[in-house]
Amino acid sequence: MLRARTTHRLAKSVDFHNYTNTVLELQTLDLSGVSEPQLKAFFINIYNGIALHGLTVLGSPSTPGERAAFFDELAYIVAGQRYSLYDIKHGILRYASSAPARPHHSMRLRPSIGPDPGAIANHQA
Repeated sequence: MLRARTTHRLAKSVDFHNYTNTVLELQTLDLSGVSEPQLKAFFINIYNGIALHGLTVLGSPSTPGERAAFFDELAYIVAGQRYSLYDIKHGILRYASSAPARPHHSMRLRPSIGPDPGAIANHQA
């Protein structure tokens, strides 16, 4: 499991707090009518957002296990669907598919990051 070890000052900024609250709006986003090229561009940005969010809160993964967890456990809910870094890279960008490559779990990034060990990957509905 990934553990928060926030050392980056960005994580404590008002702008980052606003960003994490805005991310929640992705959950109810309607992507119908969006073209495939637009979806690819959108998910490239989502991928970068998840990665930046994780790096800001957790720092860089330092072990192979942490690296695997970073790409598999960190996720945003977009249009009601969970997308991890792994899902976006392999299920959307690499294969141009609109569905994740693997079944998903109910983990998501929380809007506000606390000191608890599950600060980023939180098992909430």
